[in-house]
Amino acid sequence: MVTQFDMKIVEKIGLVKFDFLGLRNLTVIASTLDLLRRQGLTPRISRTSISTDSATYRLLASGDTTGVFQLEAPG
Repeated sequence: MVTQFDMKIVEKIGLVKFDFLGLRNLTVIASTLDLLRRQGLTPRISRTSISTDSATYRLLASGDTTGVFQLEAPG
């Protein structure tokens, strides 16, 4: 069953809420990867050390995340 109701409401009737990336976001990601490849860059997320990326932590701590998927909303 698929619904667009609020997570709390659907959980009360036994459903599970899943978030799916919108097509627009997937297009932005694909375009970004294409631009990087054209410049000879190949991003490898699996090689990124999330626990030691101080620049990313500073950015997130600053709250300057407008346009960053899942981080731009006040929640």
